[in-house]
Amino acid sequence: MAVKITKKDLYLLIDEVVLPFEKHVLNDEVFGRYMQDETKRANHNVAIAKLAIRLLYDNVDAAKKLFMKGSETHKELQITTEEMRKYLSIFFNLFNEWYQKHIKTDEFHKELMNKFSEIFAETYEYEGEDDFLMFESEEIDEVIETMHYKDEKKISAVEYASHEEILDDDLSSIIELKEEFEHILNMYEQLNNQYLEVLTKELSTLANIMFATLEFRDVGYGLNNFIVELKNLDIDSLDDTTKELAYALLSQMNEDIQKWIESLFITQDAVDIHYIDASFLANISQFSIMLEQDSSSEDESDDDFLF
Repeated sequence: MAVKITKKDLYLLIDEVVLPFEKHVLNDEVFGRYMQDETKRANHNVAIAKLAIRLLYDNVDAAKKLFMKGSETHKELQITTEEMRKYLSIFFNLFNEWYQKHIKTDEFHKELMNKFSEIFAETYEYEGEDDFLMFESEEIDEVIETMHYKDEKKISAVEYASHEEILDDDLSSIIELKEEFEHILNMYEQLNNQYLEVLTKELSTLANIMFATLEFRDVGYGLNNFIVELKNLDIDSLDDTTKELAYALLSQMNEDIQKWIESLFITQDAVDIHYIDASFLANISQFSIMLEQDSSSEDESDDDFLF
């Protein structure tokens, strides 16, 4: 299945599939405890993005490896087969919605869904009469309905400021961070260890502030996961092309952060405070996928993925 996905499509994929599903998993009692570990949380985020990409390109064999690895973790967490059936059905229904809306208008590729349903049934030893994945289920539809982000839920920067959720000291720190990120962008022209160290420090400050708020907790999670990945990045192992691409993606993220701070906390002209969330997380996913492609020769079984 040949699918060309644009940067805009990727933003929407993160915003409409990965983010809602991630939030659902984080709110679960068992999964939530497991994912308090930063490394496991980071691996989980990457795995979701990888699963989505492999669906797009009909890479069933690669996905099966992830499912087999993930099932070991699920058994350790004592998550039942029926619970996994609901979790994964929610993900596939979200993905189905996004696919039909942004990639094609006809019915979702049911043949591919049948392949994955068979893999899940085999992996989780499901012996029910119906397919493992649930479509057109009232229970699943109700869960997904709560994940849809509607226009009436939008909060403007002015409205958010009136809530006074962010402490004055934190607000001052965020505004100062804009200057720090601008300085980083102007000071470093290529990817090196010093650049990563300085960038990671400022990202950590921003992530901690965002994670402490209700509205931006999801983005705080994403940034924290990304920071773990940056800290573990071995620059010397990257080829020149990958280094250049990595620097370009990090620079784009830097610019997005500056614009976000400007429009939300300085000029306060943002109509929707969450307009940039998907951009952050799309950049993070692009970065992770890029690194995965660069190290594709490594044994994938070493990854600690949930899916």
